[in-house]
Amino acid sequence: MNRDDIIRKIKACLDMARSGAPHEAANAMRQAQAMMAKHGIDHPDVLASDVSETSVSASAAERPALYESQLAALVGSTSGCEVIFSRGGWNAPLGRWVFIGCSPGVDIAGYSMEVLMRQLRKARREYMDTELRRYKKKNKTIRADAYCDAWVMTVSRLLTRYERTDEQAQAVTAYMRSHHANLGSLRPTARHSNKVDTTRDQMRGHRDGNGVSLRDGVGSRAAPLQLGR
Repeated sequence: MNRDDIIRKIKACLDMARSGAPHEAANAMRQAQAMMAKHGIDHPDVLASDVSETSVSASAAERPALYESQLAALVGSTSGCEVIFSRGGWNAPLGRWVFIGCSPGVDIAGYSMEVLMRQLRKARREYMDTELRRYKKKNKTIRADAYCDAWVMTVSRLLTRYERTDEQAQAVTAYMRSHHANLGSLRPTARHSNKVDTTRDQMRGHRDGNGVSLRDGVGSRAAPLQLGR
């Protein structure tokens, strides 16, 4: 019997201890405590077993754009999940956004980020190819980022907040301590210039963001980074 099987047995005993008759509950608690002592498993290990991860491909290997980081933060916070950025490596050129939480929150986060990232990339590409095709590369990028900033802020209305329970919050905390204890700080790429008026780009981003729907379908790496809230 492997460690995961043992933890499942302990959880079953703890569930029985909470809901069974007094005599059965006492026996179940003793069994859980005996298994935990025998196999060196503590309560945080049991809590963390309810937590899972899901990841979505980012658009950069190490420093994603600020608007993309903001989107990941919005998705994570409304889904009751922690968010980290895992850098790309030789066998995976692009980094990944990793959402950590309990179901259904973690499933909602993965779906939402996947759908919105796909639409954001398409919107940015089309905006650059049509509205910004005559601009030089640097100004084009600054304006496209401003467009995306506004797009992300507008589509945040689509994200229905999922409130995780106190027990789920404890489970996520235990999981983070066990699996992601030494996180660095993510510094997104922010491209702007006081010489470039991006008001029009932001207005277009708001306009196009209003047309977005969440129903549109759905090697070794460096240490991941935690996205600040």
